[in-house]
Amino acid sequence: MKSAHIIIGQSDLAAMELGADVLRNDGFNVHLVTTGERILEHLKQPVLPDLVVVDNSLKSPTALELCRMVKSNPLLRSIPVVMLVPADSAPDNQAALEAGCDDLLVQPVNPHVLSARIQSLLRIKFLVEDLDDTESVLYTLTRIIEAKDSYTMGHADRVARYAIELGKALGVSGDDIESLRKGGMLHDIGKIAIPDPILTKPGKYTPEEFDIMKQHPGLGCEICKKLRSVRDALPLIKHHHEKLDGSGYPDGLAGGQIPTLVRIITIVDIYDALRSRRSYKEAFSLDTSFEVLWEEAKKGWWDKTVLSAWEKFVRQTENGSSSRGGGL
Repeated sequence: MKSAHIIIGQSDLAAMELGADVLRNDGFNVHLVTTGERILEHLKQPVLPDLVVVDNSLKSPTALELCRMVKSNPLLRSIPVVMLVPADSAPDNQAALEAGCDDLLVQPVNPHVLSARIQSLLRIKFLVEDLDDTESVLYTLTRIIEAKDSYTMGHADRVARYAIELGKALGVSGDDIESLRKGGMLHDIGKIAIPDPILTKPGKYTPEEFDIMKQHPGLGCEICKKLRSVRDALPLIKHHHEKLDGSGYPDGLAGGQIPTLVRIITIVDIYDALRSRRSYKEAFSLDTSFEVLWEEAKKGWWDKTVLSAWEKFVRQTENGSSSRGGGL
């Protein structure tokens, strides 16, 4: 395991000196502090600690407050938090777990047990970081796919950005926003398995070619399904070509079977395709693009509430940015 930076916060430093020495002998870089404020200072540094140990004697903020701060911050939540508690603190232990504490150790703590628990938590943390690196590789593959066809360059980035904007307009928040970002970036990742002559073909597909192209959502789901960090985005990757009337693919989902996040990705994916130049068409105007989308919504394909929210957002953005020379 790589060398890890550990912060230990306890009001009585002498009580943790032995534990700190054991951790240092096990190869950890250990820093002892006596207040919650000092831990917060470390959490604001460019190089973050790999793990934080907090004693329930800490004040301003308390150990429980620190745990909530760490776990509610997307930039910090992957840092494991170990809380040291007295033997008679069962009611407080539940609050600590609800705050996101990764492990609870009853005092007095055997330093070797502390070291073993820390090593276990760090193995999981470093594994997740490796998975995040894999996620970055997938994003790179997505851009490689787009690079095969100059007409689709930037499509995934735009779909991800549009999906986030539409999600926020519809009241989506928290982890669902992150799912929209990942789903938008990776929705076409399965196209890496589609033969280039089909992927870059100008004009319409033959029925046989279209059957092959329709495999890309399922293929994308297979590529990503073992990656824990994108698990919540799998329905968006697999089902972004489903239609409310059940005529979409790959599973022919209909109505309530199609989650709201999928409906969001679908709308912005089609919008970007309509607004972009492709090998088989010129870019459609804003008005024409929404005319097409509404005609298809009237056929029962798309969610009218989601489409209405997207049109409202786009037109407000276009009107607001036209004087500034920008736009979607």
